[in-house]
Amino acid sequence: MSLISSFLNKISFTDKTVISFFERIDNPNLFFNHNLFVDYNNHFFFYDTKTNFSFFAVGKVESIQDHSLAGNNFTFISNADESIQKSFPLFIGYKKFTDSQKENVWSDFQIENWFIPKFIFINNGNESFAIHNFIGNNFDEAGFEKFLSYKNDRYEFIHDLIKVDFVNFSTTKEEWELIVSSAKESISKGEIEKVVLARKAEIKYRSDINPFAILSNLFEKSNESVLFSIKEKDSFFLGATPEKLFSIKDNLIETEALAGTIARSKNESETILLDKNFLNDKKEIEEQQKVLDYIISKLKLFSDEIYFNKIPSIKKLNLIQHLHTKIAAKVNSTTKIIDLLNELHPTPAVCGFPKENALQIIDELENFDRGLYSGVFGWFNNYNAGEFYVGIRSALFQKNIAHIFAGCGIVNGSIPEKEFYETELKMKPILDLFNYENKS
Repeated sequence: MSLISSFLNKISFTDKTVISFFERIDNPNLFFNHNLFVDYNNHFFFYDTKTNFSFFAVGKVESIQDHSLAGNNFTFISNADESIQKSFPLFIGYKKFTDSQKENVWSDFQIENWFIPKFIFINNGNESFAIHNFIGNNFDEAGFEKFLSYKNDRYEFIHDLIKVDFVNFSTTKEEWELIVSSAKESISKGEIEKVVLARKAEIKYRSDINPFAILSNLFEKSNESVLFSIKEKDSFFLGATPEKLFSIKDNLIETEALAGTIARSKNESETILLDKNFLNDKKEIEEQQKVLDYIISKLKLFSDEIYFNKIPSIKKLNLIQHLHTKIAAKVNSTTKIIDLLNELHPTPAVCGFPKENALQIIDELENFDRGLYSGVFGWFNNYNAGEFYVGIRSALFQKNIAHIFAGCGIVNGSIPEKEFYETELKMKPILDLFNYENKS
C-alpha cells in the first residue's frame, strides 16, 4: 500500500475535500532544474533571493475565481502539521495589469488565474517538501513518483548569450518624447498627477531556449528580488522583480512604496554623492510620496494600525536603485486577500494617480498590451497568508520571440530624455542576456 493510500485509509473525506499530501525530502536542486522547466506544459516558479524561500509548481487541480472555495463547500485536509501548512502555498496564480486586448501575444494567459497546483517542490530555507494536491481520492501516484524523480537532477548554470536576428522597439526616442509631452499636458490640465508609461522591445532570437537558461543568468545579477517564471502553453513570462505588492501572515500586512529610479555607481565616493542627491531630488521624492500616500490610503480601509517611516531609504539593486519605504499594518481576521489585492493593485508605481484616469491615458498612449507586465503574481493559502509581487523587470517569451518591458513614472517635472534612459536602464538586465548592442 502506498503512503498516500495509507493516509486516506485513516481519514474521512468526500469529493469536496482538497487533500495536500506532504512528503519531506532532502534539500533538492529546485533552483534551475533544467528538466523540470522543459517537461511540463505549465509551471509556476518562485524564488525569493532575500529569504531563499522557493517553490516550483506544475499542473492544476482546481481553478478559482474569488480566492475562496468555501462557497463550494470544500474542506481541506493534510498530513502536514498546521504550523507547516500556514507558511506554504495552497493557491498560486496571477492577474494581468488590465484586460486590454490590442494584440494576441498574451492569449496563452487568462486575465486572472488562481488555482491549486497538482505537484509542488518547496523549500523555505530550512526544510524541503514535495506536495501532491488532489480532490477526494483522485490522487496520481505515478505522476507524483515521476515528479519526485526530478529532485536529484544535477544542474549547471548557462552563461551563453542568446544570438539575435533583429530587435524592434515599440517606441522610438522621438515617439517617446511625443507621448511624454502628451502625458505632461494631461498633468498640467489637472487630469492626473502621475502616469507610468512603458516601452517594449521585441527581440527575435535564433535558437530555442527555455526559462531555465534565462533564470540561471539572471540569478547572479538579482539581489533583493524575487525571480519568477510562469509558463502557459507556448508562452512563458519571467523576470526578477524588486517590487512587493504585499504579504500577509497572522493578520499582519507588510508592503512597500517603491518608486524613483537612478543608476548605481561602482565608485564609492560617487555612490555617496549619488545617494545624497537622490534623497534630495524633489521630483523623485514627489513620485515616491505619491505611491506611499496611495498605499496608506488603501490600507486605512482595512486597518487603524499602520506603521511606516516618514523618510524613505534607498533600495539598492544590481544596476539601479529606488526610493523605498517599508509599511506594516494590522488587520482583523475577516479581511479577505482578494479585497486587499484589488484595492492595492495597480499602485501608482506602475500605473499612476488617480488610478482610473491614469489607466485611460496608458490605454491611449501605449501601442501594446502589458499583459502580465506590471500585473501581479503570487500565492496564498486557506489560513489567510500569502505573498504577492508585481511583474516588472520582466519579459514574455514565445517560441523565438521575446517581448521585454520597462516603464517609468511621468510627473510634472519629468524630462523625456531622462525618462527614456530610465526605461533603457530597466530593460538592461534582460537585454544583457542577448548578444545584442543597444544603439537606440
